Amino acid sequence: ATLKGLVIATADEAGPSFGPDYKFGWGVLNTANAATVIAENGVTTQIHEETYSGGTETFAVTASGSEPIVATLVWTAPAGNVPAASLDPTDPALVNDLDLRITSGTDIFSPFKLSPSNPSAAATTGINHADNVEKIVIQNPIPDQTYTLEISHTGIIDGGQQNYSLIITGLAPIPLNDL
Repeated sequence: ATLKGLVIATADEAGPSFGPDYKFGWGVLNTANAATVIAENGVTTQIHEETYSGGTETFAVTASGSEPIVATLVWTAPAGNVPAASLDPTDPALVNDLDLRITSGTDIFSPFKLSPSNPSAAATTGINHADNVEKIVIQNPIPDQTYTLEISHTGIIDGGQQNYSLIITGLAPIPLNDL
């Protein structure tokens, strides 16, 4: 999940509209960006490998303001039910539906989501119940503003817990005396 999250979090935009799409996915692989995120972990980026067991988990981060904040939550969910054979089935199959949102004061930022019924439409943002990836981009975060990332879930958590990876970029450097 961490490798998948790094690839998605650091991909270069591709396609006609900002965000994911059915033709280009999350974009074009950028291994240099991924390596930078790893090298800067704990300074201007954060890579969390955690286990979710219910409730709401929060992470407070401070924006650099010089680049977007990108938060990418990825998990490997247990296998879902296989739908009956059909063209483009709409039966829900996601097990352990984790949810990500970011807040700052009264502002709420939600993850990208695509419309299976309109695959040529640009991605929108909102509650995503279809994917085991949730990515939020705050294009113009306020410098030195604190943002709160919240991880929760919808439905049940099969087995009572779910491992996940959370990659966050666009953060203010941690002062050297705090390291």
